[in-house]
Amino acid sequence: MSMKVVDYLDLKQAHVGLVAISYVLFNLRALLAICGVYHPSRSFRFTVHAVDTLLLVCGIGLAWMLSLNPIEITWLGAKITGLFLYIALGSFALKSSKSLRLRITTFVLSQIVFGYIVMVAVNKSAVPFVS
Repeated sequence: MSMKVVDYLDLKQAHVGLVAISYVLFNLRALLAICGVYHPSRSFRFTVHAVDTLLLVCGIGLAWMLSLNPIEITWLGAKITGLFLYIALGSFALKSSKSLRLRITTFVLSQIVFGYIVMVAVNKSAVPFVS
């Protein structure tokens, strides 16, 4: 029995698919939190964490396959920095704030940061709006 080694395109496709799933799940959770009706079940929380963990594993796998160092490759460092900011904003949008205004503001800001992360990934540039 032979084992197929995961190739770059398969891993990249998995990463992009998991990004989409994670984004949809975050938006669902955030909108329910903003409406005050977010009470996730244990299985839903497990699903969210499993998707995000697989997404991280795929991202690390891609960087490893391509020998990319986020300290040397500025666009990758910017993408990772954006990811940390997206997670922090998402945390506020989901649970950290009792203020509806702050939840909505952090949700909108998280959408902007997510757009930036995608643009960085697509354009391979830390400043994707400049040609």
